[in-house]
Amino acid sequence: MISMTGYAVREIHHQQFYAQLEIKTCNNRYLDISVHLPAALNSLEQEIRKRVSSKVSRGRVDAAVRYRPLESEGAIHVDRSGVLQYLRAFQEIQNTAGLSGEVTLQDFLAVGEMLKPVESYNVSEHGGVLLDEFEGLLDELNQTRRVEGAAVRKDIEGQLEGFTQLFSYVRGRSADLEQQLKKQLKERFEELTNGSYDENRVLSEVAVMLVKYSIHEELQRTESHLEQFARYLDQTEPIGKKLDFLCQELNREINTIASKSTIAEVNQHVVEMKDHVENIREQLRNVE
Repeated sequence: MISMTGYAVREIHHQQFYAQLEIKTCNNRYLDISVHLPAALNSLEQEIRKRVSSKVSRGRVDAAVRYRPLESEGAIHVDRSGVLQYLRAFQEIQNTAGLSGEVTLQDFLAVGEMLKPVESYNVSEHGGVLLDEFEGLLDELNQTRRVEGAAVRKDIEGQLEGFTQLFSYVRGRSADLEQQLKKQLKERFEELTNGSYDENRVLSEVAVMLVKYSIHEELQRTESHLEQFARYLDQTEPIGKKLDFLCQELNREINTIASKSTIAEVNQHVVEMKDHVENIREQLRNVE
Protein backbone atom coordinates (compact mmCIF):
# COMPACT_ATOMS: atom_id res chain seq x y z
CA MET A 1 0.00 0.00 0.00
CA ILE A 2 1.34 3.42 -0.99
CA SER A 3 0.26 6.71 0.52
CA MET A 4 -0.38 9.72 -1.71
CA THR A 5 1.47 11.90 0.81
CA GLY A 6 5.23 12.16 0.42
CA TYR A 7 8.17 14.55 0.28
CA ALA A 8 11.76 14.41 -0.95
CA VAL A 9 14.45 17.01 -1.58
CA ARG A 10 17.96 16.75 -2.99
CA GLU A 11 20.81 19.26 -3.41
CA ILE A 12 23.29 19.02 -6.27
CA HIS A 13 26.75 20.60 -5.97
CA HIS A 14 28.15 20.34 -9.48
CA GLN A 15 31.37 21.90 -10.75
CA GLN A 16 29.39 24.23 -12.99
CA PHE A 17 26.12 24.72 -11.15
CA TYR A 18 24.16 24.36 -7.94
CA ALA A 19 20.63 22.96 -7.95
CA GLN A 20 17.95 21.94 -5.49
CA LEU A 21 15.32 19.42 -6.55
CA GLU A 22 12.13 19.17 -4.52
CA ILE A 23 9.02 17.07 -4.93
CA LYS A 24 5.99 16.76 -2.69
CA THR A 25 2.74 14.88 -3.12
CA CYS A 26 -0.68 14.94 -1.49
CA ASN A 27 -4.04 13.30 -2.05
CA ASN A 28 -6.06 13.98 -5.17
CA ARG A 29 -8.68 12.02 -7.05
CA TYR A 30 -6.56 11.87 -10.21
CA LEU A 31 -2.90 12.40 -11.13
CA ASP A 32 -2.24 16.15 -11.24
CA ILE A 33 1.36 17.17 -11.95
CA SER A 34 2.72 20.70 -11.52
CA VAL A 35 6.33 21.43 -12.57
CA HIS A 36 8.19 24.63 -11.62
CA LEU A 37 11.39 25.30 -13.59
CA PRO A 38 13.66 28.27 -14.28
CA ALA A 39 13.34 29.58 -17.83
CA ALA A 40 16.70 28.07 -18.86
CA LEU A 41 15.38 24.55 -18.10
CA ASN A 42 11.88 24.75 -19.57
CA SER A 43 12.83 22.12 -22.13
CA LEU A 44 12.97 19.52 -19.31
CA GLU A 45 9.32 19.86 -18.30
CA GLN A 46 7.85 17.15 -20.52
CA GLU A 47 10.52 14.64 -19.57
CA ILE A 48 9.98 15.38 -15.87
CA ARG A 49 6.23 14.88 -16.28
CA LYS A 50 6.87 11.59 -18.08
CA ARG A 51 9.12 10.31 -15.29
CA VAL A 52 6.68 11.36 -12.56
CA SER A 53 3.74 9.61 -14.27
CA SER A 54 5.81 6.42 -14.60
CA LYS A 55 6.22 6.19 -10.81
CA VAL A 56 3.16 7.99 -9.40
CA SER A 57 -0.34 6.83 -10.36
CA ARG A 58 -2.59 9.19 -8.41
CA GLY A 59 -2.34 12.35 -6.35
CA ARG A 60 -1.27 15.97 -6.57
CA VAL A 61 2.45 16.25 -7.44
CA ASP A 62 4.45 19.46 -7.12
CA ALA A 63 7.96 19.25 -8.57
CA ALA A 64 10.37 22.19 -8.43
CA VAL A 65 13.94 22.76 -9.64
CA ARG A 66 16.03 25.67 -8.36
CA TYR A 67 19.09 26.15 -10.52
CA ARG A 68 22.10 28.51 -10.47
CA PRO A 69 25.21 28.33 -12.69
CA LEU A 70 28.37 28.83 -10.64
CA GLU A 71 30.62 30.34 -13.28
CA SER A 72 30.56 31.64 -16.82
CA GLU A 73 33.49 32.40 -19.09
CA GLY A 74 31.35 33.77 -21.90
CA ALA A 75 31.61 37.17 -23.51
CA ILE A 76 29.57 40.27 -22.69
CA HIS A 77 27.08 41.21 -25.39
CA VAL A 78 26.38 44.89 -26.08
CA ASP A 79 22.86 45.59 -27.30
CA ARG A 80 23.78 48.04 -30.05
CA SER A 81 20.22 48.52 -31.28
CA GLY A 82 19.09 49.20 -27.75
CA VAL A 83 21.87 51.73 -27.22
CA LEU A 84 20.79 53.73 -30.28
CA GLN A 85 17.13 53.64 -29.27
CA TYR A 86 17.91 54.84 -25.76
CA LEU A 87 20.21 57.56 -27.15
CA ARG A 88 17.39 58.95 -29.32
CA ALA A 89 15.03 58.72 -26.37
CA PHE A 90 17.44 60.61 -24.10
CA GLN A 91 17.91 63.33 -26.71
CA GLU A 92 14.15 63.65 -27.21
CA ILE A 93 13.70 64.04 -23.44
CA GLN A 94 16.36 66.79 -23.40
CA ASN A 95 14.73 68.65 -26.27
CA THR A 96 11.24 68.34 -24.83
CA ALA A 97 12.25 69.41 -21.34
CA GLY A 98 14.74 72.02 -22.48
CA LEU A 99 17.60 70.34 -20.63
CA SER A 100 21.27 70.96 -21.38
CA GLY A 101 24.23 68.66 -21.08
CA GLU A 102 25.41 65.53 -22.81
CA VAL A 103 24.26 61.94 -22.56
CA THR A 104 26.90 60.01 -20.58
CA LEU A 105 27.89 56.36 -20.17
CA GLN A 106 26.37 56.45 -16.70
CA ASP A 107 22.95 57.14 -18.23
CA PHE A 108 23.12 53.94 -20.26
CA LEU A 109 24.44 51.79 -17.39
CA ALA A 110 21.57 53.00 -15.21
CA VAL A 111 19.11 51.39 -17.64
CA GLY A 112 20.61 47.98 -16.85
CA GLU A 113 19.73 46.34 -20.17
CA MET A 114 22.59 47.31 -22.41
CA LEU A 115 25.10 44.71 -21.28
CA LYS A 116 24.07 41.04 -21.27
CA PRO A 117 26.33 38.06 -20.49
CA VAL A 118 26.53 35.34 -23.12
CA GLU A 119 26.57 32.12 -21.11
CA SER A 120 29.18 29.57 -22.10
CA TYR A 121 27.79 26.59 -20.15
CA ASN A 122 25.80 23.86 -21.89
CA VAL A 123 22.31 23.78 -20.40
CA SER A 124 21.48 20.53 -22.20
CA GLU A 125 24.39 18.76 -20.48
CA HIS A 126 23.25 20.13 -17.13
CA GLY A 127 19.74 18.97 -17.94
CA GLY A 128 20.92 15.38 -18.32
CA VAL A 129 22.52 15.48 -14.88
CA LEU A 130 19.40 17.01 -13.38
CA LEU A 131 17.13 14.36 -14.90
CA ASP A 132 19.31 11.57 -13.52
CA GLU A 133 19.18 13.15 -10.08
CA PHE A 134 15.43 13.65 -10.40
CA GLU A 135 15.00 9.94 -11.12
CA GLY A 136 16.76 9.16 -7.84
CA LEU A 137 14.63 11.72 -6.06
CA LEU A 138 11.47 9.97 -7.26
CA ASP A 139 12.75 6.72 -5.74
CA GLU A 140 13.31 8.52 -2.43
CA LEU A 141 9.81 9.99 -2.65
CA ASN A 142 8.22 6.60 -3.20
CA GLN A 143 10.12 5.19 -0.25
CA THR A 144 8.56 7.83 2.03
CA ARG A 145 5.17 7.09 0.51
CA ARG A 146 5.58 3.36 1.17
CA VAL A 147 6.49 4.03 4.81
CA GLU A 148 3.41 6.23 5.21
CA GLY A 149 1.34 3.61 3.39
CA ALA A 150 2.45 0.91 5.84
CA ALA A 151 1.19 3.04 8.73
CA VAL A 152 -2.13 3.61 6.95
CA ARG A 153 -2.48 -0.12 6.26
CA LYS A 154 -1.92 -0.94 9.92
CA ASP A 155 -4.73 1.40 10.93
CA ILE A 156 -7.06 0.02 8.24
CA GLU A 157 -6.37 -3.55 9.36
CA GLY A 158 -7.26 -2.55 12.91
CA GLN A 159 -10.54 -1.06 11.72
CA LEU A 160 -11.24 -4.20 9.67
CA GLU A 161 -10.66 -6.40 12.70
CA GLY A 162 -13.19 -4.39 14.68
CA PHE A 163 -15.67 -4.56 11.81
CA THR A 164 -15.21 -8.35 11.47
CA GLN A 165 -15.86 -8.95 15.16
CA LEU A 166 -19.10 -6.97 14.98
CA PHE A 167 -20.07 -8.74 11.78
CA SER A 168 -19.55 -12.14 13.41
CA TYR A 169 -22.01 -11.15 16.14
CA VAL A 170 -24.61 -10.01 13.60
CA ARG A 171 -24.19 -13.21 11.59
CA GLY A 172 -24.65 -15.25 14.76
CA ARG A 173 -27.96 -13.50 15.46
CA SER A 174 -29.41 -14.03 11.96
CA ALA A 175 -31.34 -17.12 13.13
CA ASP A 176 -32.78 -15.09 16.02
CA LEU A 177 -34.05 -12.52 13.52
CA GLU A 178 -35.98 -15.21 11.69
CA GLN A 179 -37.41 -16.66 14.91
CA GLN A 180 -38.45 -13.23 16.08
CA LEU A 181 -40.15 -12.56 12.76
CA LYS A 182 -42.10 -15.84 13.03
CA LYS A 183 -43.12 -15.02 16.59
CA GLN A 184 -44.31 -11.52 15.64
CA LEU A 185 -46.41 -12.88 12.76
CA LYS A 186 -48.05 -15.54 14.92
CA GLU A 187 -48.82 -12.99 17.60
CA ARG A 188 -50.35 -10.73 14.98
CA PHE A 189 -52.54 -13.51 13.60
CA GLU A 190 -53.71 -14.43 17.09
CA GLU A 191 -54.55 -10.82 17.80
CA LEU A 192 -56.58 -10.44 14.62
CA THR A 193 -58.39 -13.80 14.79
CA ASN A 194 -58.71 -14.26 18.55
CA GLY A 195 -56.59 -17.39 18.37
CA SER A 196 -58.52 -19.03 15.56
CA TYR A 197 -56.35 -19.21 12.46
CA ASP A 198 -55.10 -21.64 9.87
CA GLU A 199 -51.61 -22.83 10.76
CA ASN A 200 -50.77 -23.45 7.09
CA ARG A 201 -51.74 -19.87 6.30
CA VAL A 202 -49.42 -18.64 9.00
CA LEU A 203 -46.56 -20.75 7.69
CA SER A 204 -47.18 -19.46 4.17
CA GLU A 205 -47.09 -15.84 5.35
CA VAL A 206 -43.96 -16.53 7.39
CA ALA A 207 -42.24 -17.95 4.31
CA VAL A 208 -43.11 -14.85 2.29
CA MET A 209 -41.86 -12.51 5.03
CA LEU A 210 -38.65 -14.47 5.49
CA VAL A 211 -37.85 -14.07 1.81
CA LYS A 212 -38.41 -10.35 2.17
CA TYR A 213 -36.68 -9.76 5.52
CA SER A 214 -33.99 -12.43 5.65
CA ILE A 215 -30.43 -10.99 5.85
CA HIS A 216 -28.79 -14.17 4.55
CA GLU A 217 -27.83 -12.66 1.19
CA GLU A 218 -26.49 -9.48 2.80
CA LEU A 219 -24.34 -11.56 5.13
CA GLN A 220 -22.94 -13.56 2.22
CA ARG A 221 -22.13 -10.47 0.17
CA THR A 222 -20.52 -8.75 3.16
CA GLU A 223 -18.31 -11.77 3.78
CA SER A 224 -17.32 -11.82 0.10
CA HIS A 225 -16.43 -8.09 0.21
CA LEU A 226 -14.25 -8.66 3.28
CA GLU A 227 -12.37 -11.48 1.57
CA GLN A 228 -11.82 -9.33 -1.52
CA PHE A 229 -10.68 -6.42 0.66
CA ALA A 230 -8.01 -8.64 2.24
CA ARG A 231 -6.78 -9.75 -1.21
CA TYR A 232 -6.49 -6.15 -2.42
CA LEU A 233 -4.43 -5.20 0.63
CA ASP A 234 -1.72 -7.63 -0.49
CA GLN A 235 -1.48 -6.22 -4.01
CA THR A 236 1.44 -3.99 -4.98
CA GLU A 237 -0.47 -1.98 -7.59
CA PRO A 238 -2.57 1.12 -6.71
CA ILE A 239 -5.63 -0.05 -4.75
CA GLY A 240 -7.15 3.11 -3.27
CA LYS A 241 -10.09 3.34 -5.68
CA LYS A 242 -10.83 -0.39 -5.47
CA LEU A 243 -10.91 -0.36 -1.68
CA ASP A 244 -13.09 2.74 -1.61
CA PHE A 245 -15.60 1.00 -3.89
CA LEU A 246 -15.67 -2.02 -1.56
CA CYS A 247 -16.33 0.30 1.37
CA GLN A 248 -19.34 1.68 -0.49
CA GLU A 249 -20.60 -1.87 -1.02
CA LEU A 250 -20.07 -2.74 2.65
CA ASN A 251 -22.05 0.34 3.63
CA ARG A 252 -24.88 -0.69 1.34
CA GLU A 253 -25.09 -4.20 2.83
CA ILE A 254 -25.05 -3.13 6.47
CA ASN A 255 -27.62 -0.42 5.78
CA THR A 256 -29.90 -3.11 4.35
CA ILE A 257 -29.30 -5.31 7.38
CA ALA A 258 -30.24 -2.42 9.66
CA SER A 259 -33.46 -1.82 7.73
CA LYS A 260 -34.49 -5.48 8.15
CA SER A 261 -33.41 -6.05 11.73
CA THR A 262 -35.84 -5.81 14.64
CA ILE A 263 -33.25 -6.66 17.31
CA ALA A 264 -31.83 -3.63 19.09
CA GLU A 265 -28.45 -5.23 19.78
CA VAL A 266 -27.99 -6.07 16.10
CA ASN A 267 -28.83 -2.51 15.10
CA GLN A 268 -26.35 -1.16 17.64
CA HIS A 269 -23.63 -3.38 16.20
CA VAL A 270 -24.52 -2.20 12.69
CA VAL A 271 -24.03 1.42 13.78
CA GLU A 272 -20.56 0.55 15.06
CA MET A 273 -19.79 -1.32 11.82
CA LYS A 274 -20.68 1.80 9.83
CA ASP A 275 -18.30 3.79 12.01
CA HIS A 276 -15.45 1.40 11.20
CA VAL A 277 -16.20 1.65 7.47
CA GLU A 278 -16.18 5.45 7.60
CA ASN A 279 -12.84 5.40 9.43
CA ILE A 280 -11.42 3.17 6.70
CA ARG A 281 -12.72 5.46 3.96
CA GLU A 282 -11.13 8.42 5.71
CA GLN A 283 -7.77 6.67 5.54
CA LEU A 284 -8.32 5.59 1.94
CA ARG A 285 -8.56 9.22 0.86
CA ASN A 286 -4.77 9.24 1.17
CA VAL A 287 -4.06 5.90 -0.52
CA GLU A 288 -2.83 5.72 -4.11
